[in-house]
Amino acid sequence: MYSSDIRFLKSVFQQSMIERSYAIGLNDVPPKDDSLDINELKDKILLLPEYMQSLLFMKYIFGFDPNAAEGILSISDSKQKLRYAEMLLAYSLRLPDNQRISKTSMKQAAGVALGKLMLKNDIAVPAKNPNYSNKFRRRLKDIKAAQYYNG
Repeated sequence: MYSSDIRFLKSVFQQSMIERSYAIGLNDVPPKDDSLDINELKDKILLLPEYMQSLLFMKYIFGFDPNAAEGILSISDSKQKLRYAEMLLAYSLRLPDNQRISKTSMKQAAGVALGKLMLKNDIAVPAKNPNYSNKFRRRLKDIKAAQYYNG
């Protein structure tokens, strides 16, 4: 298959999932709050594509409306893509078709996922003791002495 065919099939699948969610009426079903493993949900969030992760972080951590996130992140149809990401997470957690994940669980898992993502991308360079030459050390002592006596 060509990459354009794969992109087309992916967009058709996303659109069909969104249309199906409107037909089912997800807003009528109470969200699933109990017995959800936050660590499993966090792992599922980290497996999503970067743009879906960003949308989830913008909504559940920073409190942005999906339309505002659309302007900030330059992602078209962000509301539909956010809903798709939420449905994908619910499906991956083996929830029933018409069941959603609660906002509190999503906030907790998104917070943990963002923390883990930040730690993973933060490459700390261990501090090494500097190796200064003797000439430079004498110059530093002179500067320190001048500051001490003048100040």
